[in-house]
Amino acid sequence: MRWNAGRPPAHAELLRRSRWYIAVPSALIVGALVALIAAGMYLAAERAAYLGLTSRLERVALEARHLGEPGGYLVFDESDHLLSSGPPQYDDTREGMQVVRDPRFGPLAVLTLPVTADGPHVVAVPAESELRALDQLRRSLPGMTLAAAVAALFAGYALAGVAVRPLDHAVRDRSEFVALASHQLRTPLSVIRTSAELARAGLAVSPAEALGVILEQARRIEALADRLTRLARAGASVRRPRGSVDIAASVPDLLEPLRPAAAQAGVALVFEAAGSVWARADHETLDEAISPVVENAIKFSPGGGVVTVRVRRERRRAIVEVTDGGPGIPAADLPHVMRPFFQGGRKRGGYGLGLAIAQAAAVRCGGRVVVGQQTASGATVRIVLPSAVPPRSPQSAPVRPDAPPDAAGVIAPSSPPPIIHD
Repeated sequence: MRWNAGRPPAHAELLRRSRWYIAVPSALIVGALVALIAAGMYLAAERAAYLGLTSRLERVALEARHLGEPGGYLVFDESDHLLSSGPPQYDDTREGMQVVRDPRFGPLAVLTLPVTADGPHVVAVPAESELRALDQLRRSLPGMTLAAAVAALFAGYALAGVAVRPLDHAVRDRSEFVALASHQLRTPLSVIRTSAELARAGLAVSPAEALGVILEQARRIEALADRLTRLARAGASVRRPRGSVDIAASVPDLLEPLRPAAAQAGVALVFEAAGSVWARADHETLDEAISPVVENAIKFSPGGGVVTVRVRRERRRAIVEVTDGGPGIPAADLPHVMRPFFQGGRKRGGYGLGLAIAQAAAVRCGGRVVVGQQTASGATVRIVLPSAVPPRSPQSAPVRPDAPPDAAGVIAPSSPPPIIHD
């Protein structure tokens, strides 16, 4: 199955161009590096060959210092046997080793020595094998460089596909999100337009009825806009909260605004906590992570049901567990419940944004939302947050004289639960 299958042509073309934008520079860089390495290899091989020839010529010159005429010219074969002797064959008076082409013997490595009263002036040995090896190396290195660049091009294209896959998913999710949001807005707008047109034409709808429908649909649009704003706010910040909060003390305050909705639905809202549980979060983010989950639990619980919110600590995690008595979540829907606007077969007049908002807020704190094992009698959703070390108890805390005493007789502050900043 092709990776680009099922994508819009513009999106697929953007992916292909993005992959080439990564692969081509990568291939050029790899080719340049291989070319530099190849040039270094050739220069090193050439230097080694010339040093070997020079060392051999110096040894031969030392052994042949009594051969030939003083200042003469001696040519030896591969076995260091004398092939030719005579007067110097070259006018070059530059001392040292050089490679020349002799019409009789072919390529020769020639060592020119200082002119003395005895010993040869020029010693030469064949250099054809060394030059042939250098020539073969010189011919193979460009091919090796080209092969490395081509391999890097295809490897870079393949790896670029892996690199841009998160971007591909993000673009697709964004396109899908925009399409779903447009669909959710189009429905109430269409109802508003239809009601207004019928009322204006005086067909089957009175102005009062049309205004009632328009007001109801406007409230739906307002609720959707509020949910979209909460989702954007929950996922906008990439910086984790640096404070810590006792969620066992904060969650009851977050549940208070939800109790009227629970009472209207005939659902009991129960909170359970064994003691203080500190988490690395702030009050606002905690509200964005917990409230949508509890709202969903209330919405899908039957009349007379119970929604239980438990706070506990498990190892190095602070957990808020929300359990309802509804129909549960079908197994086929579990992989998709965190997607915005996903409702599966449980549509109940919402927008499918609750769990997406909760997940974005939990991730911002370094946690996550986990949908637990489903049963026929309900669903369990856990908000897992990183735990925090409880702050040290102050030696003396100011007490408001008008604060009511708690059940143990200790005066409790009436302010919201403390948030301790690192």
